[in-house]
Amino acid sequence: MSNAELAAQLTEALDAAAEREAGGKATLVSMEITIIASARAGTAEARVVRRTKTLLFQHADLLDAQGAPIASAASVHKTLG
Repeated sequence: MSNAELAAQLTEALDAAAEREAGGKATLVSMEITIIASARAGTAEARVVRRTKTLLFQHADLLDAQGAPIASAASVHKTLG
């Protein structure tokens, strides 16, 4: 897995979590990724940390099969509905 694929997996998890929380469309405003270990396959888990009327502040972790962290990301999404 490349760093670009790692970033894409985190982005997809954050986008999906934002749309679930918003109950519709949400667009990515900003994202910061921290790579903790060498890029390898894992599972991304995203959650909303804070919500305002139009913004969702989120965090995601990418964990390997043993639960060790590979990367994390923080994002801000704007709700569109």
